[in-house]
Amino acid sequence: MSGIRPPAPGLPPWPEQAPAHGRVALRRVLDGDVPLARELSTDPSVPTVGSLPARATEEQALAALTALAWTVPGLYRVALYIEPWNTPSLRTAEHAGYVREGLLRSHQEIGRGRRRDMELWAAVRETGPAQGPRPA
Repeated sequence: MSGIRPPAPGLPPWPEQAPAHGRVALRRVLDGDVPLARELSTDPSVPTVGSLPARATEEQALAALTALAWTVPGLYRVALYIEPWNTPSLRTAEHAGYVREGLLRSHQEIGRGRRRDMELWAAVRETGPAQGPRPA
């Protein structure tokens, strides 16, 4: 398939079978994806549009992305930053196996220069016996 981007240095090659969870299947990045990714990376309003109702599809997408993350050698933690009022996203994170770790006050600037609190949620790759209870 032409237009396929090679993996970044240090990352494993894309899996032969597309990472999937439920009805969601991920695909590799194509050359045609780059302009849109660049545009979105500089758009200040992108963080303000990530509030969709929590449905099985979002949970499956997050689970598929997390499973893909665990294929990266040396990666042991995936973190999500979610605004505290965004109940659907908080629910999605929880249903996908993420654990709430705390509140980060005035953590991130979103939109027109307003700083926002963020809840920190994380998934941690299990590397052996648990080292005590996880935070509630």
